[in-house]
Amino acid sequence: MGIGPGFGRCARCGRAFAPDAAFCPGCGLPTAPAFQPAATLAQPVPHSSGRPALTGILFGAILVATVAGVGLYLVSPDFRGGVQNAVTPSCTVGLNGAAVSVTVQGGDAQAQCDSFLTRTTDGGTWYVYSGGQQPAGASICQIHYHGDLITVRDSGALDLYGSAICSSLIDQANGVIPGADATQAFVAPTQDPAVVQAQASAAAITRARSNTNSAASAVQSDMDRFASSEADLSNDVASIPRDLTSMNADVATTLKDRDVVLLEASDGTTDRGTVCGDAATVAGDKATVDGDLATINGDGATLDGDIYSIQSGISSLQQHRDQLAAARALLPSYADGGPSAADIDAALAKANAAIDAAHKAFAGYLKTAQGYVSTASGYSTKAQQACDAMP
Repeated sequence: MGIGPGFGRCARCGRAFAPDAAFCPGCGLPTAPAFQPAATLAQPVPHSSGRPALTGILFGAILVATVAGVGLYLVSPDFRGGVQNAVTPSCTVGLNGAAVSVTVQGGDAQAQCDSFLTRTTDGGTWYVYSGGQQPAGASICQIHYHGDLITVRDSGALDLYGSAICSSLIDQANGVIPGADATQAFVAPTQDPAVVQAQASAAAITRARSNTNSAASAVQSDMDRFASSEADLSNDVASIPRDLTSMNADVATTLKDRDVVLLEASDGTTDRGTVCGDAATVAGDKATVDGDLATINGDGATLDGDIYSIQSGISSLQQHRDQLAAARALLPSYADGGPSAADIDAALAKANAAIDAAHKAFAGYLKTAQGYVSTASGYSTKAQQACDAMP
């Protein structure tokens, strides 16, 4: 029996099979060789402009931007915070007269900030951060409340206001509400309030002790610097009499040279040139005394520097004294071992007394020096008159 065009026969059993058959219908032998030559790869058609396809560029750019954005979000808190702030309502309030701020993020952020604006805290009023103003200072506490995140920051030296506000919020969380219009209590809803209170109290006590110790150390350093500055002032005051002694000796020289001129002018034998030359010597002596006065005035400038140093120390001590008093008031039972209030007052009184004594001493020394200049000037005038009277 014949077969139609395109049909083939099995090499094993001789049975005919269709042109598209993969196996013999009789014995199952494959109808095609096991190895097929590789197809020729299609060659890409180059673009006439020589530039990559636009779709490829766009896809690559989007991919790079996406990967970079995800990377920044994962590794950069600032970038992540910026993304979150862009989609989460937030506001920040600050306290006039204090370096403290409260930032609220969440659905009730504006209501929480508004509640602060109705309050007066330690004589200061609250205001809203605006115009891109950013809160500064260390984070004192950060608490979740009803889906809102509240962060208290304080950039003051001792974190006094920040610590007090955090403690107040914890007190409110445990039912100690200072007033009907007070800010709502902020506490993590997943924690036992008693545990939160204990943890916050322990942290607040540790922070308060650290603040007290820092303030006490600053006060002690100020008082120690007083001892050095007062010693410098005392030594510089004590050096002025030596300069006055030298000045007095120069006045005595002026007097001696003047007497020589007067003697020469009256003996009738000394010529005018000699008398006037010796009068010029007396004028030079007087100029030396004037230089001595400049030295005394220089001593006064040195005292002014010493006094300025002490006055700066007084200002610093007064500031640190007030900070120490505030820190001790938060933890009155804690003994920090620093100077007592009486010790600080005594140090301030001693420093002021040293300044007063230096002013008084220099005023006396300057008056003496000015008297020496007046005396030497008189001597020089007499000598010049003798010269002028010579024929």
